[in-house]
Amino acid sequence: MAPKYLQYVYALEEPLHRYMANNELPATFDADDSPTLRRGSMSIATATAFALAALQVGPGFAYSAAYVQGVAGSGSWISLLGALLLSLSIAVALIPYARRYVVSGSLVSYAHVAFGRRGRLVVGSSLLVGYLAAIGATSTVAVLFGIGTLVDLGFNIGHTLTLQFVMVAAIVGAAATLAYRGIDTSVRVSVTLAFACIPVVLGVLVAALLRHGVHAGGQFQFTHLSWRSVVSGITVSFGFYVGFDGVTALAEETKDPLRSVPVILITSLGIFGLCIVAGCLLEAPLVRDHAIDLDRGVSPLAIIARQGYWPALGTLGDALITLASTAAAIAFANYGARVVATAAIDGLLPLWISAIHPHFRSPHRAVVVQGCLCTLLCVMVGAVFRTSPMELTTYVSNMMVFMWLVPYIVVSVGTVAIARREKSLFPGFVCCGLLGAISCLGLLIYSLSLPHSDPNWRLAMLSYSLVGVCGIFCWRVRAGRDRCASLCACHDANG
Repeated sequence: MAPKYLQYVYALEEPLHRYMANNELPATFDADDSPTLRRGSMSIATATAFALAALQVGPGFAYSAAYVQGVAGSGSWISLLGALLLSLSIAVALIPYARRYVVSGSLVSYAHVAFGRRGRLVVGSSLLVGYLAAIGATSTVAVLFGIGTLVDLGFNIGHTLTLQFVMVAAIVGAAATLAYRGIDTSVRVSVTLAFACIPVVLGVLVAALLRHGVHAGGQFQFTHLSWRSVVSGITVSFGFYVGFDGVTALAEETKDPLRSVPVILITSLGIFGLCIVAGCLLEAPLVRDHAIDLDRGVSPLAIIARQGYWPALGTLGDALITLASTAAAIAFANYGARVVATAAIDGLLPLWISAIHPHFRSPHRAVVVQGCLCTLLCVMVGAVFRTSPMELTTYVSNMMVFMWLVPYIVVSVGTVAIARREKSLFPGFVCCGLLGAISCLGLLIYSLSLPHSDPNWRLAMLSYSLVGVCGIFCWRVRAGRDRCASLCACHDANG
């Protein structure tokens, strides 16, 4: 007899799952203990705030200018805006899926809608390791700012690999613990931590602007602008937006998902993008002449705070950004666990991983497995490349981008394929799908054409190798499940 949580998968009534793309995690309205997700527990405002927490709206506002200016110079805001438009094109291409299907597998389920089992295998292989990198990237940002805060307070703790690994394990463990305890607890803690830093960041920026004034600093002088640098900056800036699609994994737990999920996708991405573009325009003149300090590890917020003669406020801001980045790790831990558990039901991973905790209503086994593998990934990258805290953050974040390119290409092309099959989609969806697919394909080719001496080339090869290993594992698991199903069918026929 199937375990109780699987009975819900197989016995859902038609009105509850007629919009499901394939086998999704079971969800019910039960208020008591039940081995299912809690259907419709989040409002559209709550889900949007949670999505903004995952995108790190506070930290992004604080360091967008400093992060991009080393590549794009005075055209940094144009690069951020270009990356926003690219991300919005992918988001628009996802709307036809989100309007029709309530899923827990995010892009894995959407790929199955468009291309069947092969699409699910290709996208699943990428995202199963991609979410490990996403949780690792947000956790290493928290480690970076946490170490910076301790240094600002006078603690000479050094930058040893052991310290980095211990702090990463602690933050991933905290994120996994909250994800284990369910979406309600995760949302309350994550949203609180994510938005607590924003008043402090705004206070630091206003103090500096009152002293130095608001000026463009040559950001609108296009005659001397290197457009090649702007294009390179778009590649770097795209990393701010990657993973915005994770909110689609919470469709079952969002009220009126067929209407609200498309709104959440566009709204969260638009608010976040406008915030970091505005932050870049205001902050770029304040940090442009402090490249040496940035290279030494001084945070952008601390530099701005010194110019406003409020260094203590900068230290407080760095501490709160540590918490905000932890909030993003909590959000991605929830997204990723649902994708992992759905992949287990779909046949890409062992079935026992798909279990849902009856009290916390979370995919608890997927949370634990994901947390352990994420910590292992960060330790491996740090040990292989002998990284500093800044390098570990950059490397894992870049790996996250590389791992998301193929899923974005597949689902964007899938939008075009659906339009051809049904001949009813608005042409704008098709255009956005083509733009998203072509742009991400260009970034994929760019990553493969980098000089072999470039660390990013080695990171790209490592990322694609991990995706390949995951793909082989998923293919073998699926083949084994298919053989078992065939044997059971033959036994029943002969019985």
